[in-house]
Amino acid sequence: MPQIFQTSSLNSTSTPTSSLPSFITQSERTSWDQIIRSTHDVEMTITPPTTDRNENNIKTGLHSFRASDRRLDDFANRIQQQAVQAVAASLNDSEIQRLKSYGRILVTGSAGYLGATLVMLLKSKRIDLQVVGIDVVRNGPSLNYKISNNNDNISVSTVDHCIDVADSKRLSDVASSCSAVFHTAALHAPNASKHHVAEFYSTNVVGTDNILQLGLPTVFTSTTSLTVTPGVKSRIANGEIAWLDGSPSDFIGAPTDAVNLPRNKYGRTKLLAEKLCARAFEEKGLDCAVLRASRFFPEDIMDGSSLSVPNIKANELLGRRVSLVDLLDAHVHALINIKAFHGVISTLVAPWPWSWRHPEGNAKAIAAFVAKERSDAAVLYAKHGWKMPEMISCVRDFRNAVELFNWKPRFTWDSLLEVLRQEQSTNDRFDKDHEDNHSNTKFPLTYKNILEGAY
Repeated sequence: MPQIFQTSSLNSTSTPTSSLPSFITQSERTSWDQIIRSTHDVEMTITPPTTDRNENNIKTGLHSFRASDRRLDDFANRIQQQAVQAVAASLNDSEIQRLKSYGRILVTGSAGYLGATLVMLLKSKRIDLQVVGIDVVRNGPSLNYKISNNNDNISVSTVDHCIDVADSKRLSDVASSCSAVFHTAALHAPNASKHHVAEFYSTNVVGTDNILQLGLPTVFTSTTSLTVTPGVKSRIANGEIAWLDGSPSDFIGAPTDAVNLPRNKYGRTKLLAEKLCARAFEEKGLDCAVLRASRFFPEDIMDGSSLSVPNIKANELLGRRVSLVDLLDAHVHALINIKAFHGVISTLVAPWPWSWRHPEGNAKAIAAFVAKERSDAAVLYAKHGWKMPEMISCVRDFRNAVELFNWKPRFTWDSLLEVLRQEQSTNDRFDKDHEDNHSNTKFPLTYKNILEGAY
């Protein structure tokens, strides 16, 4: 495939448009440049680029949460193990054979939470695929994962090569034996204070283009963060609800007014990466699935809340969060069904339990509607010291994923309530039945995991 994106070195004073794709018109260059350098986003310019990109510095920036907190590390690994077991058990023989038909799969960001889980799944005994995992860090003590095969835990490194996706030559070399890509590598929100926009641009935009240059079927992990604009934030602050539709990519244009741009450098660079994926499909016919992941990290919660983490996560299942097991399932089925995508973006989020955009009203009215429609929810919540949401200010649209590859999330708000209801009468037996039966596709939707927020 011809090169889509000319890579160049960026620094704090260079102009992003100097390295935009050759197919971008002059008028589009202004728009794309504004996405990167809009003046209202001061965080883009307050931090100089990192000149020392050695492994230790990068590891501190990207994996500091788990590396510095053993309990979080163990908690996250448990969620990963359960997700792998559940998805592996749910795949039928035909789906596994379709995965195996790729021979060897490249996973970028393979030391990360999602990337490592993908490697664990693909290497599990039931699937047993050859995988090439790449990341900017090697697996350290907190990044050695275990794969459960017939109750035997096997420690495995999920990183085969320490490579930056912005390095097109090394990327091309290691990918030469691969036939498909899961592209999860990214600089994201927690890295914002330590990395300049130039580094976000290099990893998220140039790196994505380098992946697309490989010409392989690609599942690209994007983010719902890019849908949060100053305009959306203003509506939420005014007590409105933001219904954020999942829609096909705009292949050509980009918003030119600051109020409709993503709010930060993470969202803006991921938006540009999405557009590269869309153009690769439109111009080159590349099989490419773009999956926007909503909140899914174990520590990824809203700041400033007095609620417990499990309570917050439960409330966010009302159209704002996705479990790791459902995210993993969606990525695998996106590759299996990649011919169906045709450039359409899918948002991965636990579904809104009612019709889309129903009911009408502001954020408080929607929360009151939820409480009325699920009249026992408040009682079920109260038993565990939880509180129902007082406002529902943001709901994301999951419908494309369902239509494209029949995605069926396990962790939804209604399924959570059903587990809490069943616990009233069956208690520990319900948990044991599910935890001992890994072939049950509802695993790990257990009472224990819900109370711990282990999803």
